[in-house]
Amino acid sequence: GGSSSGAALSATISTPIPVGNTSNGRVTFSDGVLTITRLIPPTPTPTRFRALLDMVVAGGTPGTGYNYQWSESEVGSGNGITFGIATNDRFVAEYDMPAAGGSVSGSFKCVVTDNTPGTPLTITKQITVVFNYALVIL
Repeated sequence: GGSSSGAALSATISTPIPVGNTSNGRVTFSDGVLTITRLIPPTPTPTRFRALLDMVVAGGTPGTGYNYQWSESEVGSGNGITFGIATNDRFVAEYDMPAAGGSVSGSFKCVVTDNTPGTPLTITKQITVVFNYALVIL
């Protein structure tokens, strides 16, 4: 959307990475859905899940840089998943999974704006984050 000046604005998510110990689990990213599964023994306390996403933007008229606005897709759509970091092109999702394990999914978006004079160009990317916590008996 926005002005017709400047090249078309595009945004993609780079390969996301888990933050912290995920040696017993897996990470996938497909069609805008980041899924992190951890397999760990039962614990009496919640387990913190964290994952990092980077936005890669091209086109438009960046001038002094692009502007990034991260938020839940709709109020409450994060389902308790919060922003550990949400600045510029980086987003770290965090969630304290209950000791009993389970699954939680949150919906987020990033609105990127360039510096085109008049009406800046914008693009919105939707991202779903899914944390799965599977208990294993050792």
